[in-house]
Amino acid sequence: MVGSKKNYHSKNLDIYVLSRTYVEEEVKRAGQSLIPYVSVGFFIMLFCSVIGVVVRAYYLKQHSTDKILLALASCILPLLACGTALALMTAMGFRFSSILCVIPLLVLAIGIDSSYLMIHEWQRIIQQCRENPTHENSQIEYRIAEVLSEVGPAIMISALTNMLADAVGAFTSSPEITLLCVGNLLSMAVVFIYQMTFYVGLMSLIGKKEIKAEEKKRKNQLEIEDAKNVEARRIEFTRQVSIHPKKGTEEISKTMWTYVSLIANKFVASFIILLYFTYVVVSIFGITQINIHLSTQKLFPQDSPLLALDKLRVKYQVPHFTMATVFINNPGNFSDHKRLERMNQFVGDMESLHGGWGPVSTKYWIRDFLNFENTDIENFDENSDSEISLNKTILPSPTQVLKETNALVPLYNDEDLPSFMSWPEYSFWNGFIRLKNETTLKANDSRLEKFFFTTAYHGKELSKYVKLGNALNGWRGVVDKYATEFDASIFHEEAVFLGMQIYFEIFAHVSHK
Repeated sequence: MVGSKKNYHSKNLDIYVLSRTYVEEEVKRAGQSLIPYVSVGFFIMLFCSVIGVVVRAYYLKQHSTDKILLALASCILPLLACGTALALMTAMGFRFSSILCVIPLLVLAIGIDSSYLMIHEWQRIIQQCRENPTHENSQIEYRIAEVLSEVGPAIMISALTNMLADAVGAFTSSPEITLLCVGNLLSMAVVFIYQMTFYVGLMSLIGKKEIKAEEKKRKNQLEIEDAKNVEARRIEFTRQVSIHPKKGTEEISKTMWTYVSLIANKFVASFIILLYFTYVVVSIFGITQINIHLSTQKLFPQDSPLLALDKLRVKYQVPHFTMATVFINNPGNFSDHKRLERMNQFVGDMESLHGGWGPVSTKYWIRDFLNFENTDIENFDENSDSEISLNKTILPSPTQVLKETNALVPLYNDEDLPSFMSWPEYSFWNGFIRLKNETTLKANDSRLEKFFFTTAYHGKELSKYVKLGNALNGWRGVVDKYATEFDASIFHEEAVFLGMQIYFEIFAHVSHK
């Protein structure tokens, strides 16, 4: 589409193309532009993970080259879990959306913590086993059981907290945010399973290797020792592999004691409590006063032509003609006057909402069809100056039409629909109406299968997502009144993004209450 703009370049005109497909492509391109930065960030994470694990292992005198593998696996495992979760979503029939590309970043930031907890606990257990070596604690099963008994509940509680938070979002948000929450929920569940199986398995293999290395080193030392010095050598060996080297232990203890004494001081504690409550009050006030303004422009690349187009659209189109499209999937037979009257009432309710332009902005084919029905088509003279009124905006009620025609002409004749749609003046309604297949049409069954109509609203406030979200809620409220009767639904091109705004607005409103 950008190429089309170049092909039709004009000195006097700037031509922009807008479609839902083009918007999705630009959002996808914006996500792809982040791949180099994400890759660099991932390698930095790998580097920091390796450095952190190796430095601590050196400090505890537990270093081995296999520790590097544990550090790398802690970063790679969340990505593998994301791949599995997204594959499960595809297998279960979920659609793909560009917002799912955010999931690996979220899971990588959250899921990696559990692996570090396991590494830390593993090193602590090794230190205890070295200080008090027994036959039982020299077994890999004992050490893994100790690790999981200590950090397993914490990891599970953290995983359940994240999954339940995503579950709430999956049932209370817009379709796109629901998709994101479901993907994140599945990813966190798979991360937990992988950590409790694959990562624990990898830790067991590395642990067996470390135990064998410890036993070999101890055996070599004991073989060259004199029998009189066996106990002394054993104590010396334990001291060398102890978790806390003597050097610096007193300084660390003194620093911690000073810190605890300071925090426990009643004046310091009172000041911290006062500071905390002040922070809470200021935070609540800020939430109630915040002005939420989300924009689709933030989803586009900086060089996207849609940025300029969207600014023009928000400035000139949205305040004057914001269109809502209503789909009627079960119209039924409008030969029933009561059902037709209910349909007209539905359209009237949509037109009478705040900011509505009224019938002049509504594309509702029934109005033209009734004009068509009340026109003498057979005696219509193509050369005459008379023509069918195409701009009728006030739809007479069924009773009025019947009185005006003295019941000689049917108000709504289902058999005339094909002729109506083939008539030149009304042929454009083919894009609004779908008729049933003639071969499957049953006796006394309506030819009309489904249709949609559009109506428009105006107001400067519609340029703001908060107000547009309120308007969308109003439209949905009217549609919900007739949803069961006509299987009605409403579409707006920005409803996908408005779901995020509505969620934040509800949160701010509840906080204010």
